[in-house]
Amino acid sequence: MNCLYRIPILLALLSALPISAQISTGGLPPSFLPEHAALFSETAPIKLAGLDGAGLLAEDSQRPLESRFAAPLPPLTINPGKHGQWTELPGGDRVWRCAVEVPSALGLIIIFDRFQLPAGSRFFAYTSDKKRVLGAYTEQSCLPSGEFLIGILPGETAVVELFEPAAAKGLSQVQINRIDQVYDPAGLLPVNDTPENFGSSRACNINVNCTQGQNWQTEKRGVGRILMIFSNGAGWCTGSLIANTSGSGDPYFLTAHHCQIIGTLPYFNLWRFDFDYEAPGCPNPQTEPAPKSVLGCERISYRHETDFLLLKLSQIPGSY
Repeated sequence: MNCLYRIPILLALLSALPISAQISTGGLPPSFLPEHAALFSETAPIKLAGLDGAGLLAEDSQRPLESRFAAPLPPLTINPGKHGQWTELPGGDRVWRCAVEVPSALGLIIIFDRFQLPAGSRFFAYTSDKKRVLGAYTEQSCLPSGEFLIGILPGETAVVELFEPAAAKGLSQVQINRIDQVYDPAGLLPVNDTPENFGSSRACNINVNCTQGQNWQTEKRGVGRILMIFSNGAGWCTGSLIANTSGSGDPYFLTAHHCQIIGTLPYFNLWRFDFDYEAPGCPNPQTEPAPKSVLGCERISYRHETDFLLLKLSQIPGSY
């Protein structure tokens, strides 16, 4: 990471909100469990035409203010009624799995226009080698809008898996309406041998849990990384929770105006805010920290001339 990085780092301003939320509950997909191994066969992926990554990088170089790292594939619709396969489990529970493959993709971002899960359901997404697993997402993860975002899965193939208990059979509503292809290595975390990714910071980038950060242990809890979704792709930025003078605890989030011009037409309801993204100690960790996230926000105020953007998160971090 360069000492003068293109993403603004803002200090937390007196935020005392509990940063204990996470958008997923962990665990393993049912198809990973040894007792279910005989029930599941290989899932043939839906093959989608990939984008011209080199052409997109060249296109981006002509717009230096836009630092996206992924772009959307042509519009699509993928749901359990038409795609993938269902597998019945003992006791009447069932599992839906569906895989998508995009040749030449460095990673995939999966976006839903319908994502409503009944009690007891669990949703996962993972890479074909099963080394990277996101989820479980549950009914507590769902938003009133019905939209949802799965974070970045590295590689050309992504698998989604829905566990539906017998008592809730047919009650899940899951539909993928957009997949973004990562074409710029700067979008992947972690990636080896690239200057702007996890594990490659330079001497001037000091981890907050080093001795120099001892006086910032309260403020650090408000700092968040933003995965931003736009009509033409995705990008990274950062900012901080900020208190207001009334002390109401509303989850206002201060970032930079230039973050919202990284892409075209920001979809604020799909912006994801990752908190606690830090090393446990001073040395750089060997693996990427698991962030605790909030999905969705609204724009409150902004001004280009002073480069500020004030957002309000959809939930108070810690309320999951």
